[in-house]
Amino acid sequence: MIATGKIGFTESGPVKEDGVIRILHQEFLIKEEKLLNVPLFPKAIIKKNLPISLVILDVNMPKLSGFDVALRLKGDKELKAIPIILLTALSQDVNIERGYNLGVEDYLTKPFSVDHLFLKVRKYLS
Repeated sequence: MIATGKIGFTESGPVKEDGVIRILHQEFLIKEEKLLNVPLFPKAIIKKNLPISLVILDVNMPKLSGFDVALRLKGDKELKAIPIILLTALSQDVNIERGYNLGVEDYLTKPFSVDHLFLKVRKYLS
């Protein structure tokens, strides 16, 4: 399966071979140029790189949280239709509700199942 647009993502730690990048490369055959690693996700960079098929955000990022980024993307009429998956260690109900109330499509807690992430990504790329 190949994405029609780019996939934007963030990870709070260093991008690892066993992380989101490996899954997207190997499981979805997504070429490196289709992956947009934007740690702070300014809307200008997103708009410059449209079309984007999916955004995968880590909630715990320095300076701007995944919640903040989701709020900004969902508040922009040009970007609000892009599906967002939040990945986080925050598993409390209050955080999960906050994510869904912001309009994100999915919320996965770490450690996450690769199979579960695979199903979620496939859902938004099909």
